[in-house]
Amino acid sequence: STSVGKLLALQGISKLLPKVLFFSVFAMFFASFVGVLIGFSSNMIQQHYADANQSSAVSDELLLSIGQIVHDNQGGELKMELHTIEEAEPVTSILTNIFTLLVPDNIFNALSDGNTLQILFFAIVVGIALGFVPKENSSNIIHLFESLNKVFTKIIRGFIFLLPFGLCSLIAANVSQVGEAALAAMFVLAPQVLFAMVVLFIVSSLIIGARTDGFFSSLKAFKPTIITAIGTANSMVCLPSALNVMQKKLNFDEERVNLLLPFIVSLCRFGPIAYFALTAIFVMNIYDAPLNVSNLSIVFFGAVVAGMASAGTSGVTTLTLLSVVLSQLQLPIEAVLMLFIVMDPIIAPFRVLVIVHVSCAIVAWVLPKPIDQEDDDNTGDLESEIKPEPEILKAA
Repeated sequence: STSVGKLLALQGISKLLPKVLFFSVFAMFFASFVGVLIGFSSNMIQQHYADANQSSAVSDELLLSIGQIVHDNQGGELKMELHTIEEAEPVTSILTNIFTLLVPDNIFNALSDGNTLQILFFAIVVGIALGFVPKENSSNIIHLFESLNKVFTKIIRGFIFLLPFGLCSLIAANVSQVGEAALAAMFVLAPQVLFAMVVLFIVSSLIIGARTDGFFSSLKAFKPTIITAIGTANSMVCLPSALNVMQKKLNFDEERVNLLLPFIVSLCRFGPIAYFALTAIFVMNIYDAPLNVSNLSIVFFGAVVAGMASAGTSGVTTLTLLSVVLSQLQLPIEAVLMLFIVMDPIIAPFRVLVIVHVSCAIVAWVLPKPIDQEDDDNTGDLESEIKPEPEILKAA
């Protein structure tokens, strides 16, 4: 709410906001392009290897592994009620479903239930309203929200000291629950997803490095944020650390960073977009769907839509949004959803890292260079303009 309200009330935002929206949309489509490109290239390599060995692109072992995952998670049982009369569910429009999904009946119920999408929608509406309230009337509540944000930031930084212990426990728990069938299937898809995330991370790091002191120095500055992202897999938890890096270590304008970075992180889901594009092509490969221009275009645009719809979601809810893409290709998600759920603890931290890091790159690209950086760039010009003092003045 504070970010949106101050964003609308800030002078000169009419020139800054269109640039932010343009580069955010461009980055989302670029993330989808990277996912489609890597998925398509991997499929072509697998197909070429299969043709050389006179076998199928999708091995029987992989199909058996996926089938074993589904069997294990469903318990291998099929229960049917023979004497139950099924009642047809009432048909509702898409707009009604979206309205019900976004608008909370009671904001306090949404807070207690952890309904992030409804909380986010409420915060945006309140922020827009604050932006149109005169500054002398809205300043008190904005200062209150900022104070609460700083308090919770201090609490989160305190818990970060316990992060290594929690991270080790989380990895141990996930590895102990993953069987051989899941590992065999993950060895096919997980490297592709991780490679896509690394590409997006490197590109965003190059952009940040170009706007600051350099590639490696910016990576060093973002070390706490990277650790927090991998350890928590939560973009909101990473946000205080990212704000601190952009403001204190990279010296970007504090007010504008506070406004823009939470806004981009909340709405632009670069990591999930690339993930949806890759997993959609993976499912197409399993069902032997043609990778023609039409289907790839559906994946390209559908991944962006599904990624934007994932704002405010996490865990299994995020994974189910893949159906937005697969439904247009007339492919089911049920058979592979269990595989994605098993694999998600490994992939989710890197999706979050890409969301936060690409958002920081957009802010760094849109805002002017840090003051210290500009001073360093203009040092030579300033020195050349300084003329030596006459000897008579030195003597005086």
